[in-house]
Amino acid sequence: MITGLIMLKIKPVEAQSLSLTISPPLVEIMIKPGKTVTQAYKIRNDGEPAIVKISLVEYKAGDLQASPDYIPENWIQIINNDLSFNTPFLLNSNQEKQVILKINPPVNTPEEEYYRILMFSTSPNPASQFSQSSISQNLGSVILVSVTRTGEKLKAAQLTKFAIPALMDSFDPLIVDFDLQNTGKIYIRPIGEIKLDGQASFKILPKIVLPNQIKRLVTDNSKTDGQELHSLYLPGFYLGKHQVNIAFTLDEGKIKIEQSKTFYALPWKIFVVLIILLFAAYQYWKIKKREHA
Repeated sequence: MITGLIMLKIKPVEAQSLSLTISPPLVEIMIKPGKTVTQAYKIRNDGEPAIVKISLVEYKAGDLQASPDYIPENWIQIINNDLSFNTPFLLNSNQEKQVILKINPPVNTPEEEYYRILMFSTSPNPASQFSQSSISQNLGSVILVSVTRTGEKLKAAQLTKFAIPALMDSFDPLIVDFDLQNTGKIYIRPIGEIKLDGQASFKILPKIVLPNQIKRLVTDNSKTDGQELHSLYLPGFYLGKHQVNIAFTLDEGKIKIEQSKTFYALPWKIFVVLIILLFAAYQYWKIKKREHA
């Protein structure tokens, strides 16, 4: 799951006096080849003076390690006059600096997703008798760039799991699981709801699903049983026939996925207990009858 701000490789040696913040932590951009967008970032230093270097890192399958084979795209550039990639600059205490990023994919750019991290690598200003810190810090902001002429044709998804009991006990909680696989070429967010009997409605939380990723759909009524997270966990009393329906679109687009399943609920556990008690009572009656014969 992409959460935005990335913090890693903090190496304290003396006192940890570096304190940097970046905003925004996550940027999503859908752009047509040949078009241009700019994005402003703010980096603030609330600690000691630090040397900062900005770089572009490939984000691949959750791995933030810089790949030696990765060559940054020349259509992603810093356009500040006094800043550029991989060129250190001084950020003083309580100073805030704006970084302007320009994204301009050429007309012949392949239509696909580009996942990148705008990485800010810091180190203390060269040590002096007044310095209290000798630490380094890496902070990253996630950039999700979708290069597409239409957007919609690159989106596709399927439900790989719709798990619901065909028959459940009336007193058991209703547990339903949905897994969504992104079979398209760009990231998606499911936007929709799950309904029980066409009345009770549960909003699907719009979490990002990357291409080829399978993710459990969650709602405000999701709950873990100690082993796994369930999409719906609804305690209550159920009797008879019920139906669960799920319907959502991929982002705010026109592609819609909808499925429904039926389940039945009976207090069968009580029936089993009653049958056992009746059988035990019958056996007891037979034994007593023999004793009086």
